[in-house]
Amino acid sequence: MKKILAILLVIFLTASVVGCSSKEGNEEDNSNAKEELNIEEIQEPEENVVALYFGTEDGYLRKEPRTISGVPSAENGQVLIEELIKGSKSQDDTLNVIPEGTKLLAYKFDAETGLATVDFSENIHGAVGSMGEILAVYAVVNTLTELPDVKKVQFLVEGKEVESLSGHIYLGEPIERDLQFMEGNMLK
Repeated sequence: MKKILAILLVIFLTASVVGCSSKEGNEEDNSNAKEELNIEEIQEPEENVVALYFGTEDGYLRKEPRTISGVPSAENGQVLIEELIKGSKSQDDTLNVIPEGTKLLAYKFDAETGLATVDFSENIHGAVGSMGEILAVYAVVNTLTELPDVKKVQFLVEGKEVESLSGHIYLGEPIERDLQFMEGNMLK
C-alpha cells in the first residue's frame, strides 16, 4: 500500500511540475506576443517631405515643402492633393490656388501610362480668370508630377471630363508638367 501511495505521489508531483512549467511557458509566449503587438502599435508612421505648389501675388507658382505621413508614391497621390486643398502653411505672400470648398472626389493612377486622374467637386470651377485657372491647374499637375512615375494628369469634375475650369486651359487631354509658371522664371 505504501508503494502505491508513493507511486501516486510521484505521479501527482510530476503532473504538477509539468503543468506549472507548461503554464509558465504559455504565459511567456503570451507576454512575448503582447510585447510584439505593442511594439507595432506604437511605431509611428514614416514621415516624408514632399513639394506642393501654391501661387504668389505676382502670378507664379512657388514650391512649398510639406511633411506627410507615409511614403509618397503615385498610388497615394491623393494625399498631396488633399494637402493642396488644405492650403499653404506659409506666412508670406503665398496664395491658396484651389478654390475654397473644393473636394477631391476620386484619385486614380495608371502605372502603365503614368497617368494620374483627379476628380474634383464642381467648386474647382471657382478658379477665376486666366491666372487663377493656370495656377490651380499647374499647382495640381506640378505637385503630382513630383511623384515618381506620374507623367501626366487628367482632370475630371464630378466624374466627367471637362474642357476647362474657367475657359482658359484645355483640359480635354492629360496635362504635362510645365515649369514656365515657376517663381523666378523670366520666360513667362
